[in-house]
Amino acid sequence: SNARDPATFKKLVREENKDPSILWGPTQMKELKKAMEPFVTPLRSQLKKNPDTQFTYTEQCRKPVVYKSLRDELCVGNVYLRILFSKENAEYRLPSPGLFGKALMAYMKPMLQRLKESKCSAKAVTDCHYVLRAQLLVVQKYKANIMMDYKAFEELLEIMIMEAAGPETQDMAGSLVIALLRMTGRKVSHGTVKGMEETKPNVKKCVEAGGTEKI
Repeated sequence: SNARDPATFKKLVREENKDPSILWGPTQMKELKKAMEPFVTPLRSQLKKNPDTQFTYTEQCRKPVVYKSLRDELCVGNVYLRILFSKENAEYRLPSPGLFGKALMAYMKPMLQRLKESKCSAKAVTDCHYVLRAQLLVVQKYKANIMMDYKAFEELLEIMIMEAAGPETQDMAGSLVIALLRMTGRKVSHGTVKGMEETKPNVKKCVEAGGTEKI
């Protein structure tokens, strides 16, 4: 999506990028070359025999290239979440925060499912933390209007009471609830959605402050 023309694409694939929207380096270049070999090698052989040979586009060409080096990187709405919060990208600005927020909301359901199916594995919990943190960013920094009509409050509350996800994730979910309530004009302090223990958000008080039915 970053390459709008052949010249830009050529520049992108030759350079190393650690932008939240494109993660690219020597490893990914090697993976691309390997994926292209079944198409490039026969074509080179045919060109030696006949310089006028043209490449034949087949259904096989439509298969996407799978980059194994990126399989552990969570990408939502064309944004690599881990890279988004790296120190190198502290000044990065999202080009379309509204669309990004929409994608994050849509990912909340599969994120919750991942937590349940993996019994809150370390990878799932880490990814969930990034998903929640990214939504906080969209609400607090960009104030994207699409978050006013939050579509995943049920999943958010479920994550907030999921003790297996850990206190940090629960607290992040509670912070997102507060931010969403404040966005709709409700005056809520951080203590409103916290229980007696500092690290465990209290869902009952959270619902009283705005809850699923009111937000």
